Amino acid sequence: MESRTEIRFFLPADFFTALVNNINTVGNFKPIVYPKPITETIYFFETTNPEEKWDTNQLIRFRRYLEKPTKTINPGQAEGFLEIKIQIRPGKNQKQREPTTYQKALAMILAMPTFSNFQPYLAIQSERQHWLSEQIRLTVDSQITFFAFDPTNRQKAKKVGRLGEVKLEIKSTNPNWLELNELCQKLTDQIPCHLQPTNDYMKERSLLCVRQALCKRNTSPRSLMAMR
Repeated sequence: MESRTEIRFFLPADFFTALVNNINTVGNFKPIVYPKPITETIYFFETTNPEEKWDTNQLIRFRRYLEKPTKTINPGQAEGFLEIKIQIRPGKNQKQREPTTYQKALAMILAMPTFSNFQPYLAIQSERQHWLSEQIRLTVDSQITFFAFDPTNRQKAKKVGRLGEVKLEIKSTNPNWLELNELCQKLTDQIPCHLQPTNDYMKERSLLCVRQALCKRNTSPRSLMAMR
């Protein structure tokens, strides 16, 4: 498993340009451009009380990359990566990654005793930009969008909301903490932001959108008629 330090900041979407300007003027970061800039991540939850049992210290997910964002998510036989991400401590993670198709990933998850009761529950799409230096990798996620899988149809997810913020991640496998702290200060200079050492913030924001969407669905005229 790959082990690395991750420092995570969130800032208002209006400060995206200011952040990019800071990145381009601090250090020797080279922009890395990929042909598929949209990152899509599908998260799997335990089927019984999924929100209560979502442990952000151990995430299992399917990730793929797209040329442009979509209104719905229907991965089918899409190719991507099955990932298991374990938080050793706040800001320190290990990640195991296996290239596979979505359907094979589902079968692999069901075959794991720890995850055999897991199903796709929510997904996140974002436009990701990358910068790289000798020791550090920066990623900036914008247009962060949440999707929820229909409990009666786990093959398709619909858009339920947006974060309205930008996420900056600073990643290093062998960090110099003095230099890393100085870099954080320079990157976020004159930018209102908040540090989130764990995945709990994204968890709460995404689950809020899912709850609201499911509540709206359950109180729609069609749902109310079905309950009569």
